[in-house]
Parts: sequence; C-alpha cells; structure tokens
Amino acid sequence: MSKGSSIYEQNNVDLLEVVNVIWLKRNFLLKWTGVFLLLGFLIAFTTPNEYKTFCTLIPENNSSQMPVGGPIGGIASLAGFNLGSMTGDQVMINPRIYGSVAQSTPFLMSLLSERFYFPSLNDSMTLNNYYLKHYKKGILSKIVKFPFTILNWLNKEKGNKEFINEMLKEDLIVLTEEQQKIVEDLLGRIQVDRDEELGVIKIEVEMQDPMVAAKIVRFTKTYITEYLENYVLSKKQNKLKYVSEQYQNKKQEFERAQMALAVFRDRNQYVNTSRAKSEEEGLEASYNLAFSVFDQLAREMEQVMLEINEDKPVFTVLEPTKVPLKKASPKRLVMLLIALIAGFLSGSGFVFVTNLVLPSLREELKV
Repeated sequence: MSKGSSIYEQNNVDLLEVVNVIWLKRNFLLKWTGVFLLLGFLIAFTTPNEYKTFCTLIPENNSSQMPVGGPIGGIASLAGFNLGSMTGDQVMINPRIYGSVAQSTPFLMSLLSERFYFPSLNDSMTLNNYYLKHYKKGILSKIVKFPFTILNWLNKEKGNKEFINEMLKEDLIVLTEEQQKIVEDLLGRIQVDRDEELGVIKIEVEMQDPMVAAKIVRFTKTYITEYLENYVLSKKQNKLKYVSEQYQNKKQEFERAQMALAVFRDRNQYVNTSRAKSEEEGLEASYNLAFSVFDQLAREMEQVMLEINEDKPVFTVLEPTKVPLKKASPKRLVMLLIALIAGFLSGSGFVFVTNLVLPSLREELKV
C-alpha cells in the first residue's frame, strides 16, 4: 500500500513539475505558438477559395426485350441465315462505366480544349490556358510540391520534344508535362459516383471559379450521356447493318426465284407432263421459302430501327446544377485552430524534452 502511495505521489510530483516548467517557459511557448499561428494564418489566407457544385441524374432505359430473331428464327436458319447471336436483349450498361468515362484521357483532353467564360477574369479561354496562366496555388501546395518539382527537373530527359513528335506521328496520345499535371489536378476535382441503392448518378465538381464549376458539371453530364448514347446505339447500328446486308442478299435470292418461276411458266404454258409439274412445284417451293425469309427480314429491319429509338439511354435530371454561392474550402477558422493546437502541443513537447528529459538523461549518464 505504501509502495503504491509513493508511486502515486511521485507521479503527482512529476505532473506538477511538468506544469510548472511549462509555466516558467510560458513566454517561449507563446512565441512558439505565435509562430505556428502566423504560419497557419499565412497558409489559410493564401489558399485560394474553392467552390463545389453537383447535379444528380436518374438513368433510364426503355429497351425492348423482343428478340431480333423473332418468329423468323426457324425459317432464317433453313435459309442459312443465323440470327442466334442477334438477340435484341437490352444493352446493359455497367454502373462503373460512368466514373470511368469521366476519368478517361479523351474526356479530360476534350475538357481542356473547351472554352469557358471566367467572370473573375472577365475573359473567355480554354481550361488549359486558364491552368497555365491564371490557376492559383496556395503556399502550402507550393511547399509540398517543390521537392517533386526539383526531382522532375533533374530527371528531365533530353530530346523530350523529339520523343513527343515521334509519338504523334504514330497517332498515339502524348501529354506534355504541363498537361499531365493539369490532368492529375482535374482527376481530383471531378467526381462521378453511382448510388447502387438508389440507382442515381452524382456528378460533383470543385473549382476556384463558381460559374466554371457549374459549367464543368454540365459539360461532364453532356459528355457522359452522349458517350453512353453512342455506345448503346453503335451496337444497334451494327445489328441494323447486319440485318440490312442479309435483307439485300435475300432480296436478290427472292427476285431470282421469282424470275425462274415466271420464266418456267411462260415456257411451259401448254405442257402438262408429270416432269414439268414436278419441276414447277420445286420452283414454287424455292420461291415461297425465299419470299418468307425476305418478307420476315424486311419486318425485322423495321423492328431493329424501332429498337434504336427505344434503346436510346434517357437521363432524367433529379437535382439540377446550381452555381455555388458559398465557398467549400478552405475552412480558415479550422486551419487557424489546428495551427494553434499544433503550436501549443509541439511547443510543450519541446519544453518538456529540453528541460526535463534531457537533463535526466545527462544525470544518468554521469552516474
């Protein structure tokens, strides 16, 4: 019991000693915390304002479920026309494709070449030129990226322009160093997410100009909807092309069978032999089969054309894009509070180590 009490008392003495040392060094601690607060103030008020906005879409699809083969499957197979792989099932869109489109290089390059009006600059320019000439960076961002900038400069290979020109000749996408940095920044500013439970798509953009943020949301929405529309309709267009080719082939076969039957009847109007009758029946059978396939293919071609309109993706706007009136970041008061707490804790730690820990270690080493 006495041993426990002595430990408790010793711990109390140590805690009081720490508090006493910190109090004695309060002037140093105030200066230390003031330096941190000054840095926090500098970072907070040099960090440019960021504005965030979004829109929410509900994807719909009125795709027909009728098989493209329809009732002609059996007849077409007899004629050597396989519609087994030409089913008209709904073209399913993988939910992950929405975000992938917004992260694709073609989308980002298209966005960089798009012109926007910047009210803060009272000028219209491409997003690429805005990034190169007017994009603001906070001092903290510059400090963090400075070592990487030096490394990139040291590792910069000679002949980079020749390499880019050679790749362009090969019809390959080549990004300059500046474009790569812009693309990486945009990837963090544009978010496209799909709520699996509700089935809605949310497009969110954060930019330094509120008007441009809203316009980029609209641009992203238009790009994604048009991309998916082309994606779905291209499959249907391929089906239409395939059915049209078969329609033309069967049309020629039908016309040949029709002509053969007509020529035979003209030549054998007064012939009534069993052989002639049998040959006529064979020609009639070929004619009927060719006509059935041709007629059904004509209907099927119309059906596919209808499906092209029915399968067009439809996106209903659940929440329209609004120009943000309030900035989303930086939270300057929070940054100053963090700087104040960090300064006090780090300063207290420094006082504790230099005035209590190090002297104790020196005494132990002497002993």
